[in-house]
Formats: sequence, structure tokens, C-alpha cells
Amino acid sequence: MTEVTLAARVSKEISDLIAEISAEEKLDRSSVVRRLLDIGVREWRIQNALERYGQGSITVPRAAELAGVSIYEMISILEERKIPYRYDLSDLEEYVKKRHKIVSDSTPIVYIAKVGKLQLLKRLYGDVVLPEAVKREVLAGEYPEVPVIQDALRAGWLEERGLSRGARKFEQTHLLRAPGLDRGEREAIALAYTSHLPLLIDEDEKTGRRVAKVWGVEVRGTLRVILEAYEAGLIEYREAREIFRQLLAERFHVSAQVYERALGLLEKSKKTPGR
Repeated sequence: MTEVTLAARVSKEISDLIAEISAEEKLDRSSVVRRLLDIGVREWRIQNALERYGQGSITVPRAAELAGVSIYEMISILEERKIPYRYDLSDLEEYVKKRHKIVSDSTPIVYIAKVGKLQLLKRLYGDVVLPEAVKREVLAGEYPEVPVIQDALRAGWLEERGLSRGARKFEQTHLLRAPGLDRGEREAIALAYTSHLPLLIDEDEKTGRRVAKVWGVEVRGTLRVILEAYEAGLIEYREAREIFRQLLAERFHVSAQVYERALGLLEKSKKTPGR
């Protein structure tokens, strides 16, 4: 990622607030300013998309694209802000056609492979990119899903990619001291951020997912994959419900709130006969 230097005058109150955040987050002032700019730009993109959607000039997928979020995140934003939305299968088809690659952390790969649905990632996103540390994690141990993951790597659509110099610098500068992140998460976030790609990562908002969102990375989790696969017509409703159940049986870690919300979205998007 090419970086440029910007200079701006701010009030003393904002300068003091930056210093306060710098001390609390244990970051230098430049890092704090960059993070705040990322958050501000992300919010502007969302607000701009919402305004255009409210005017009826764009679809839900286009709003998601403008906002830099997934289609399901856009739906959640619309619901939270009590904005009525119109959404059908043609919207999802428009959205999916635009997806070409996605970066992944280890958790979604492992659990989707555990329930025998790894090919859904290829059919939804084309190529799935793994940083080196994530590849080591998903191939560690003698588990039943490891040969399936190895086959996907040999086929080429599950692709290992080393961090560029810029991505490594971003990881070392901004993520190394972030609490709760392991090396795989750090590399996955850095790769997604510097490559401008969405990121598959654990649903837990307390760890890597939260950090990725702070930096404006479009995130989605394992349950979102199943929802998108259903909406794209890759699996049936009953199969989607069964995959949800199988994930829990495999000790997939997810909060009750997130799980129930995903089930609610599945119910809301349930196709009527003949649709």
C-alpha cells in the first residue's frame, strides 16, 4: 500500500484527546491519527451509502460495496438504523459476481472443512488466500479435515501468500502489540488490509475481528459463509440448518447472540416454494 503524508491543523481539544488515546492504547500519535482517520472514513462511507440507498438510487449490494462492508453487515446496519430495505436473490447474485478473492484466518477454514463444506468457499469467492502462519495452523495435527485442506491447496484455489514488505510493516507497527492476537490473525489482518480484500475470521468481537473492523477491513465469519451459500442457491434451507447444528457439534465457538442472529437471518431469507 502506498502511503502519503497529510498535514492538518486541529484544535487543542482534539490534540489532547489524541494524546489521551495514545497513552491508553500504548500507540504513538501518528498511529492513533491514522486509526481515527480510518474509522472516520469508514463511517463516512457507510453514511454516504445509506443516504444513496435511502434515495432509492442504489441496491443493497451496491450500498455494501460503497460502504466497504459485506452484504449481511449492510443489512445489519440498515436494521440497526431502522431503515427499511428491499433484498432478494438477484441482489445477492449481483454481489457474489463481484467477489474474486478473500483472505482467511484459520478458524473458518478448519470448521467449514470439518463439516465437509470447504468447496463452498471456492464457489462463493473464487480464490481464498492464506498467509503463511495461517497455512501452518490449518495443516497442524493429524485431524480428519487436514487432507481436505491439503487437496484445496494442491488445487490452487486455496492459495498461500507471503506478506509483502508493506503488509509486514503494517503488522509489526500496528498489530504486534495488540492484545489477544496470535500470529495467524495478525498476518491475516495485515494481508487483507494492505490487499484491500475482505477477511474471513472468527465471529468473536473481542479479538481479531474487532481489530480488523477498527482498521476498516470488511469481515465475515463462518456463519456468514453458510448464509451466503444458501442465498446463492448452493445449499438448501434444511442443509443450512443442519450445517449450523454440525458446527455446534464440532465445538464451534460462537456466542448465543451471534448464533441466534444468524438463524434469524436464515429464517428471514427463507425462500418460498417456487421462488
